[in-house]
Amino acid sequence: MSEGLSLEEQRRAAQAAYSAGDLARAAQLFLACAQGLQEHGRAVEAAEMANNAAVILLQLGQPQQALECVQGTAEQFLAAQEPGKAGMAYGNLAAALEDCDQPAEAEAAYLRAAELLKEHGSQDHYLHTMKALSQLRLKQGKPLEALTAMQGALEEAPGGSLARRLLRRLLRLPGRLLGG
Repeated sequence: MSEGLSLEEQRRAAQAAYSAGDLARAAQLFLACAQGLQEHGRAVEAAEMANNAAVILLQLGQPQQALECVQGTAEQFLAAQEPGKAGMAYGNLAAALEDCDQPAEAEAAYLRAAELLKEHGSQDHYLHTMKALSQLRLKQGKPLEALTAMQGALEEAPGGSLARRLLRRLLRLPGRLLGG
């Protein structure tokens, strides 16, 4: 354990470090907490802390370390009947894979994330995931696939803000122009 702190103290210290903008310290504390939780047989909580660390490591520009943190966590959540958390973990995995220049694997992880988030009813996270998938497809030179991913996500989201409704209408135009 880091500096003799209990697991709960480590978690709180990690959150405080993150809030204060000390990302390197936050990642270190989340990782130490994840390891401690794993050692105490608390795999799901360990997976949550590992995902927190992965997100921070991505922010720090350390995608390989983020990838190592997040691998296997989605399966932990699925085993614990936590599909929403599994969807988030697949999204984190996808982002790490994308940053590690593994676009095919990232696309598959984004699709799995979207599937789980949609099933779980996490509409905002689903839309965020589909936006990330759309951006990945644009980077890959697949504009039509990018457009259909974003359009499909917006069609799935009933109502929403004025901006979302306007975007939904704008995304329908290319299909109409192409005779769709």
